[in-house]
Amino acid sequence: MISSLCIAGYQPHDSTPHRERLRRLDEQLNLARLEPEDLYRPELSIALGAAHLGILLRQMTSPHLALAAYNGGEREAVSWRKYCFGGEAEEYYAKIGSEKTRDYVRRVLTAQAQYAELYP
Repeated sequence: MISSLCIAGYQPHDSTPHRERLRRLDEQLNLARLEPEDLYRPELSIALGAAHLGILLRQMTSPHLALAAYNGGEREAVSWRKYCFGGEAEEYYAKIGSEKTRDYVRRVLTAQAQYAELYP
């Protein structure tokens, strides 16, 4: 079973990055103080995951970069971008240093393309 925490990109057992991400979302979304246990509430964790992705999509230069930042971390996503010579999405995709994140970006963008084809 896929938990809402996985869907939202949060892992409560990973305390340091997790707490930092929650702290930033607290500040950016002006929410009451959040604790890692709060993410076991699907209605909250999915909403926070969507808000976090929305923030990244506004901050990053491309959807590929935002998806990589969402899954693999913002610092890593920016560092992979430094190894690109041009601005092509395919080059960035090839430079993603984590197989897990590369697969995540591929799966999300494939699903997006399929959805766009079904619902133009």
